[in-house]
Amino acid sequence: MKLYVQSPAVCVPVCFIEKLLPGANGSFVKVYIYALYLASFSGEADTKRLAEELGLLESDVVAALRYWEEKGAIRKSDGGYVFLDMTSPAAPSPAVQQPVRQPQVSPVQVQQQPVNRKRSERDVMQAINENHSLSDMVRFAEQILGKPLVPSDMQTLYWIYDELHFAPEVILMLLEHCVSSNHRGMKYIEKVAISWHERGINTIEKAERFIENEPSRDGMYESLKKIFSINDRKLTSREQSYFDEWMDERQMSQEMIALAYETCIMQTNKLSFPYIDKIIKRWDSEGIYTVEEALKDNENFKNRHERKKDGVYNDTFEHGSVETLMWDKLNNK
Repeated sequence: MKLYVQSPAVCVPVCFIEKLLPGANGSFVKVYIYALYLASFSGEADTKRLAEELGLLESDVVAALRYWEEKGAIRKSDGGYVFLDMTSPAAPSPAVQQPVRQPQVSPVQVQQQPVNRKRSERDVMQAINENHSLSDMVRFAEQILGKPLVPSDMQTLYWIYDELHFAPEVILMLLEHCVSSNHRGMKYIEKVAISWHERGINTIEKAERFIENEPSRDGMYESLKKIFSINDRKLTSREQSYFDEWMDERQMSQEMIALAYETCIMQTNKLSFPYIDKIIKRWDSEGIYTVEEALKDNENFKNRHERKKDGVYNDTFEHGSVETLMWDKLNNK
């Protein structure tokens, strides 16, 4: 079977097809090719648009972009992504008889948008009334939360079921887990659900394993006290609330909290919870949740805005450079 190109085309690197495509998730391939198309002909998109056009979850689009960045197919640049000119030792296939136009590939501006695709109250109520499993889920959810559910609560639970593909039984486990840490707000529950989805916690077995292995709240407090060198006193209620927000609402690991603490000490020579809070909130707003991502973010920032004066960076925290001095000291620069 011979193949010919008779229309404007998007050029997919040969190396991508030979080395990366065979082992990639099909949805990730869809994201790469469609984003490459947008980069070639329009140059702008966001994760919400990509998700809608491809029929995917926005979190899956974000995961795909991170995957291709790790594989070296794209890199972050000025708030978007640049598709890299990968090379391969293999020659182009002789089956393509006509030359393909080589478009100018510019950065496609892909920015993470809040996930917000809840069904209308009417549609949700109809779906719940027609599905016995969902009706039972709502009834048990009210018992777990200790209150009757209002329509907006049901919208959130249905969104977790419909968009994140959680079975009703998993949703009930999620609710029990949140209530066990004294959190009953739907905003918090939705954020934890997204976190579970991104970690692949979507079955009863996986949820049970996650909950069983999660350290106790008191144990986490003690671990963080050691990181913060708080050895001679108890945490204040305000300090505990900071820790709770960073771990629960911001979904930051102890490694990331420790990194923010080290940054604070390097910059101020003292422990300041409000200062650390600013660092963590910036990371959360930028979608940075791992040490590797924080390192990469800082390197990208320095490449764009590096301005030295007498060997010291002259940028301010508001411009996003609070980590700069620390990275230099840690890397002996």
